[in-house]
Amino acid sequence: MDIGIPNLDGLAAADAINKKLPTIRIVMLTTFDEEAYVHQSLGTGAIGYLLKGARPDRLTSAIRAAYDGFVSIDPSVAARLLNRARHDEQTQLERRFDLSQLSQREQAVLTMLAAGHSNQEIAETLHLAEQTVRNCISSIYFKLDLRGRTDLMSP
Repeated sequence: MDIGIPNLDGLAAADAINKKLPTIRIVMLTTFDEEAYVHQSLGTGAIGYLLKGARPDRLTSAIRAAYDGFVSIDPSVAARLLNRARHDEQTQLERRFDLSQLSQREQAVLTMLAAGHSNQEIAETLHLAEQTVRNCISSIYFKLDLRGRTDLMSP
């Protein structure tokens, strides 16, 4: 389904199809790479979002993934969404805490901690020893006057 179908709104069409035939799986194939269109498309029930420049094998993979019930998003669009999510997460932390007192490593650990990652996941992603992660977390708790992970999640 394309978002910009002549004489028709592809988003409205996808929404109508999904409401009447919820077992139909829709993959959007469009030139629009704006985040708002991605969110709207997925909100209509689309299970995939590819740009028209996608290679034929990527389109085939997206169709197969949709058939199996898995979501496919164009890699360039997914990368932007991921970067936005990371930025938004960091911005929320900055609003709640004075992060200037944390080192860059502590800020990276805090961002992953707030996203719900385990110490092991943080260590693997940031290429640190788990003990280093534990030490960073202790330092973060001390500097930000936190008692534990749940304090990160409370408003």
